Amino acid sequence: MKNKVKKHTGSKVLFIAFTLTLILLVLSITTFGQTKQEQIAKYETQIEELEESIAQHEATIEATTAKKERKVLQKEIAEYNKEIAEYNKKIAKLNKNKFLDNDINTDDTTEIRFGDKKIMIIGEKGNLEEGIERIELSLEELQDGIIVFKSKKSSHEKEIERLNDSINKANKQLETASTDDAKDLLLTQIDEYEEQIEEHEEIIESFDDGIVDIEDDLSDLEDDLNDLAEELADLEDELGDSFDYDFDYDIGNSKRRKRKFRGHWAGLEFGASNFLNNNYELKLPTDGEFMELNANKSWQLGVNFFQYSIPFTRYIGLTTGTGFEWTYYNLRQNIDFATTNGVISPVEVSDKNYKKNVFRTTYFSIPLILEFQIPVSRKDRRINIGIGVIGSVKVNSKFKKVFYENGDKMKQKINDDYDYYASPYKYSVTARVGYRSLQLYANYSLVSLFEPNAGPELYPITVGLHF
Repeated sequence: MKNKVKKHTGSKVLFIAFTLTLILLVLSITTFGQTKQEQIAKYETQIEELEESIAQHEATIEATTAKKERKVLQKEIAEYNKEIAEYNKKIAKLNKNKFLDNDINTDDTTEIRFGDKKIMIIGEKGNLEEGIERIELSLEELQDGIIVFKSKKSSHEKEIERLNDSINKANKQLETASTDDAKDLLLTQIDEYEEQIEEHEEIIESFDDGIVDIEDDLSDLEDDLNDLAEELADLEDELGDSFDYDFDYDIGNSKRRKRKFRGHWAGLEFGASNFLNNNYELKLPTDGEFMELNANKSWQLGVNFFQYSIPFTRYIGLTTGTGFEWTYYNLRQNIDFATTNGVISPVEVSDKNYKKNVFRTTYFSIPLILEFQIPVSRKDRRINIGIGVIGSVKVNSKFKKVFYENGDKMKQKINDDYDYYASPYKYSVTARVGYRSLQLYANYSLVSLFEPNAGPELYPITVGLHF
């Protein structure tokens, strides 16, 4: 009986200790969040004070003509801007903490483990969502900081250009100066201009350092944002929440969403273009030799401005969207096109020597790509592999020719789709592999460049990079 009482008393002690530990943990989380908020408010106040100092310095620079004073003030402004960037980085790092706010959402839970025991604490999901929103806001603030730095850097670069022009003018005047006094005056001016250029270059270097620092922190914040989004997705899976197909329109400045899969279509594409024959060889058929290309000058530009992702799992899904592609076929031979009974044939040109003879096609495209993503790091950075088809409708086709006539450079554009019989539509197979936002892609058209029986069988192929 005595042993049983001791065992029962020990259980009570363990339970009380466990309860006190849990209470202390919750209190520490609350205090931690309040401390973080106070730090953020402090940093924001310091940023406001620095911005006021910058405004005062800029006003003084406009009012003074003393070169040394202007130089000192400009350097101080550059330092203030770097300090502002540092404070923004600190705020961003504080914002990523998932326990930043003390708001409680009774619909959301998280778990904390003590050995084999699992305790549910209310509130993490709301904090995670707000953490994502705050990091997105911090990203925007840092991006604004880069814009400000680049704007200021640009103004100093323009001033250097102006000073270089002044030096060139002074050097020309120096060549024609007739007296020693005039030459000395010009040399003094040139020295002053060069000193000012050095000052501007030092300031530009400070801005460059600041931009690099901000870009590094932007990259870190983006990784942190991905981590939070993945953590929230895991939490939703564990709680049994239905997945919200919250697709975004990937137009440059899109916001990140808490989704499991995001495809790779939106962006820019640039590649080298050529033809395969009907035997899949990089060799022109006999009736298509007139389409021989300058390979290093034949290329394709793609602008994919809309994207729609359909996830199957976190790492597998379909991607579709829209885009335009412009393909430039730079012909090697000095020819024109002619059509006889609906058939294209080459016409040799003897009275002109074309420096540029380009046949250009423009298509509107819609893809359907199955993409697989492979995580390769703790921060869920992924290799992506995609295969699919691209359907395209022709917008127009035209010739652009450049030649010289009587020593004058002449340009000629011929826009007549009915003469060239480029296929009004095409469908291509595409294969893509990449890491994060950079991809290597290859597109092969299953439809010939020209309409059936209107020209040689030439199947366009493009290999390039997607950004």
